[in-house]
Amino acid sequence: MDKFKETFREEARELLFGLEQSLLSLEENPGNTEEIGAVFRAMHTIKGSAAMFGFEHISQFTHELETMFDQVRKGVIAVTSDLVTVMLDARDHIRELLELDGQPDPELDGVSEQIITKVRDLCGVASHDEEDETAVVAAPLQEGEGRHDHPGGREDSRESSSLTTYRVQFKPKPEIFQNGTRPLNLLAELRALGESTIVPYVHSLPSLQKVDPEVCYFSWDVIITTHAGIPEIQDIFLFVQDTADVEIRIIDHPQDNQDATDFRLGQILVERGVIDDTRLKEAIKLQKRIGEVLIEQGLSSRDVQAALEEQEHIRRTRQKLQQESAANSVRVSSEKLDSLVDLVGELVTLQARLSQTAGEGDNPGLKLIAEGLERLTAELRDSTMSIRMLPIGTTFTRFKRLVRDLSADLGKDIDFHTVGGETELDKTVIERLNEPLVHLIRNSIDHGIELPNIRSSTGKPAQGTLTLRAEHSGASVVITIEDDGRGLDAERIKKKAIEQGLLPSNADLPETELFQLIMEPGFSTAEQVTQVSGRGVGMDVVRQEIESLGGNLRIESRIGQYTRMILEIPLTLAIIEGLLVHTGGEHYVFPLSLVEECLEYSVQQRQSGKGIMRHRDEALPILDLRDVLEVPGDSPVLQQVVVVHSGDQKVGVIVDTVIGDHQTVVKNLGRLYRDAEGVSGATILGDGSVALILDVKRLVRLAGQIEAESR
Repeated sequence: MDKFKETFREEARELLFGLEQSLLSLEENPGNTEEIGAVFRAMHTIKGSAAMFGFEHISQFTHELETMFDQVRKGVIAVTSDLVTVMLDARDHIRELLELDGQPDPELDGVSEQIITKVRDLCGVASHDEEDETAVVAAPLQEGEGRHDHPGGREDSRESSSLTTYRVQFKPKPEIFQNGTRPLNLLAELRALGESTIVPYVHSLPSLQKVDPEVCYFSWDVIITTHAGIPEIQDIFLFVQDTADVEIRIIDHPQDNQDATDFRLGQILVERGVIDDTRLKEAIKLQKRIGEVLIEQGLSSRDVQAALEEQEHIRRTRQKLQQESAANSVRVSSEKLDSLVDLVGELVTLQARLSQTAGEGDNPGLKLIAEGLERLTAELRDSTMSIRMLPIGTTFTRFKRLVRDLSADLGKDIDFHTVGGETELDKTVIERLNEPLVHLIRNSIDHGIELPNIRSSTGKPAQGTLTLRAEHSGASVVITIEDDGRGLDAERIKKKAIEQGLLPSNADLPETELFQLIMEPGFSTAEQVTQVSGRGVGMDVVRQEIESLGGNLRIESRIGQYTRMILEIPLTLAIIEGLLVHTGGEHYVFPLSLVEECLEYSVQQRQSGKGIMRHRDEALPILDLRDVLEVPGDSPVLQQVVVVHSGDQKVGVIVDTVIGDHQTVVKNLGRLYRDAEGVSGATILGDGSVALILDVKRLVRLAGQIEAESR
């Protein structure tokens, strides 16, 4: 039972995440019936599952919320910002209740009562008993002939890529043939959009002797499930607007969690306008099959058959989608996934040893096996790493709540945009990015975007804009946090840095370098300390975390206009492509994504200035890996330079020999060597020896220091 409870908790957390996003979307668009239905279904599912697994406190609490929100769904109560706030509080409270495991907690019970009271006050519910009485009266219709979350067939003109089922009623006028239109061609074009069920109406067809070949006697109902939107369906009938009546209604969203048995025959007939609610209730009271009763009462069997076809289409489509979903997705714990990546890493290392052994010998058969294994290992590595990749949008959407709550606390009006949510990153990288992004977003809201009255006084819109953007760039992902606020004041930063002893009084630095000072430990330009910021303990932590991921953070800003925080993060931390080099009897690895080129190098190429060489008519800072890592021995006469970059800076690193590409399985260094300068990790080579992975960013900074000292 404990195993099932944990499964329920995991699914409930996913539902609560979706609930939060739906509520935030509702606040922006209160009339969105799709999101209203999503909120209701989430609470309904949590309520039912909680009762099944013994979480009675959650079931009772959610039942109250579901009952109240049903009034919203019926259009009795409007969605307001206050209602969304209370529902978000309720969502957070359910998350706390998940951890109780059925044990009572008087304090949380009190919170439950407070939230329920707030919801009732907002909904104007007079009493619990009165509400239950109303529900009992409505029960026969809702439970006996219940329909989907949008009664009357939702009128929705939005274009959506989600799978949607439509009812298209195509009624050609008798004269449609006279302008050369062929209705069957239109039906074929409609069927091409997705899976469809076509119901023909032939009751107007006269006897054969009276048939006029120039008159159309037919009409059709088409039930179609497609990713196309209403405008795309309308385009098919664009040229028959004057010679046919076409009505398009959304009748189902198959992705919804609703049971297909909820689509009752009686309600379908009501939606089609064949019968009314009064006649349906009378038929239900007879406790016989609705279709049989209505036919006995004189309803056309054609209308009943059409409704049955629609019901069967919805059931079949939902069942197929559920089967595909179950077949195409498997829930796997992150621990198992991490274990798989570790095993693949070991396999890559073993394959490298086999390839090296085969290359040293003279056995063609062994070489052939090694080449085949190398190809399969590379495919397995790429497939395994792709499994670990997740769209960063899962993290982006979490920040909508942060922006909403923080902007309300600070009295600011902020329009939050996300771009590139489909960009994929390694699961481990995404998890570690959460805290740095929270820091940067909080800084943008607190320091960057001004109060509405200040913005208005400077000619800006009162509403500020905060944009979170992600995009691929080679083997990295670039994440940008941009606000249209006050920007960074380079002179003020310089003044503060001099006051805090970070710069000499005669320092003359470009703006880009001054902006980097805000990431120094303890640096802050805030005049007073608040709950959000001002202690100077945020940006330095952000930089450390980004650099520990192998990334970098740079800042662009223009005073009074904008500030951009630009993070460049490697796609994965587990297995990378590297450039293997040799210096002084040891092997080292450069991350290949940071390598620009390799050059021949001799002592004569060095200019008179120490640590500088001329390359492409420019001065390139260089450093000798022997000197940096204190490698013993003499340098060969002819060496090589590996040109690497970090951001906009380049540096040449002198090595003895460049060996070539190498699949690098990243291993963490032990605690004894974790703080070693210029080294970020290690890997195991084919012969079993260890090669150190070089910290390019540290090498670039070191080269900058050497260049500054040589001036």
